[in-house]
Amino acid sequence: MKNTNPDTWQIPPSWHHDIELQATLELQALRKISQAVLDLSSDFSVELDLIEPGYLKVNVFHKQTRLAEVYANIEATGLVYTLYAPIEDAREEEFHFRTVDEGVDILKKAVSRT
Repeated sequence: MKNTNPDTWQIPPSWHHDIELQATLELQALRKISQAVLDLSSDFSVELDLIEPGYLKVNVFHKQTRLAEVYANIEATGLVYTLYAPIEDAREEEFHFRTVDEGVDILKKAVSRT
């Protein structure tokens, strides 16, 4: 299932209840960073990708071209985002961060290098 409107993103009811709490927290985090990306410019779009039960990611597009993948993980130390950008490019890098602002800054730099 793919969905481009963060306001409508939901955990599928078919997912087992054991993963529901963690997935819900991750979804909230992905929704938050996605909205911040959309607020940057109308050149950005996002797409929630429910990879398989319990695994979520957001694809970030800039001018219709996939720029990045973003994941959110709840760890013992709190929320950690992982971002890969520019995706499927020889210059692809993996970034880890804890705040939405950090992620937005990484995406801005990725756009400036494309």
